Amino acid sequence: MQVSLQALKAFDAAARHGSFKLAASELALTPTAISHHVSKLEARLNTQLFVRKTRKIELTELGKRLAQATNSGFQTIAQALDEITHIGKLVNVNTTSSFAASVLLPSLAEFNAKHGDIEVAISTGENVEHNQYAVAIRLGDKRVVNSQDILQCDVFNVYRAKSAGEQNNLASLSHIYTCKWKNPDLPPVPLNEWCKQNGVTQTLALTQYDQELFALQQAIAHGGYVFCSQTLAKSYVARGELCELTTLPVASDLCYYIPNKSALATLPARLFSEWLSNLFSR
Repeated sequence: MQVSLQALKAFDAAARHGSFKLAASELALTPTAISHHVSKLEARLNTQLFVRKTRKIELTELGKRLAQATNSGFQTIAQALDEITHIGKLVNVNTTSSFAASVLLPSLAEFNAKHGDIEVAISTGENVEHNQYAVAIRLGDKRVVNSQDILQCDVFNVYRAKSAGEQNNLASLSHIYTCKWKNPDLPPVPLNEWCKQNGVTQTLALTQYDQELFALQQAIAHGGYVFCSQTLAKSYVARGELCELTTLPVASDLCYYIPNKSALATLPARLFSEWLSNLFSR
């Protein structure tokens, strides 16, 4: 059976307030209009929902049953609308700790300045979950990732901490901080290729971490050298904490990407994705 939504809203307000006058005030209608809507609803249902008295109205037993249903239904609708409205002003970003600390956080003020009405919530973890309402930024193998989802293909080079001095003599290079991924599906960092490309033939002592962030931090803290991606090293170079060696960088099979980027369902998620793409294209 189809009934008027306006009539149900009028009935619900009258049931909650026990008054056509107060219901009219809530819905910005006249008491006569509320009474008319309720009467039409009673006629449609072929039953009496209220007992009209001189100064008040009282629900009948069937009216009480309907009032419970309308109150619950409108509360559910209101809650859903609030949640959807909140989602429309929020972007959840899931990514790795390294990407969050080295790329997102140093650059986030730019996005906030452009989209101040959008709240950005960043969560980190090496196993990143994703859905159409969140922006999941993952590190993957560009050979198997959908090319339309790729934000940046990683290029690697060696960087030295500012405290390591000005020397760039590769022959004296003996120790490097770098990464060895926990995830066996990820391509390894291309250190061997870099050594071949730059004529480094000596055996290097390696201190390896499962996250680039740790390798970067240790190189800075101990005045050492780190082999890492230009993507993550960029902010450290801009702050003067690292210097890129004048060596030949080497391409890798690693990339940062957003799974199903074209299927992002909310405007904040799409705007954040577009901002990231622009950030990488500079």
